Amino acid sequence: MEQIKSEDLRNAVLTWTGRKTTPSPLRDDGLVLKSFGKKGKMLLDQIKALEDDFYKSDAHLRAASLVEMEQMAIQHFTALHPDLDKEIAQAFAWCYSFDYK
Repeated sequence: MEQIKSEDLRNAVLTWTGRKTTPSPLRDDGLVLKSFGKKGKMLLDQIKALEDDFYKSDAHLRAASLVEMEQMAIQHFTALHPDLDKEIAQAFAWCYSFDYK
């Protein structure tokens, strides 16, 4: 099985979420498949597993503000995945804050 490169995963998460390119989250599987070819399916599987981990945070129930909610959720996620690029957590936090605003 081919190993996923950290840079590919970061770029795939940014593509999938639309972070830095769209005004609201996309979560577009087709863009990842188109952009990453054969690796796309494997990247999507990893992205969705990581998104599931991010959404295990209960920050949306405890935070007093959107900013605090994002920070708490990022902190929870990075405790689970300390070696991942910080932009991955930020992209998921952007989606999370849209879902729970």
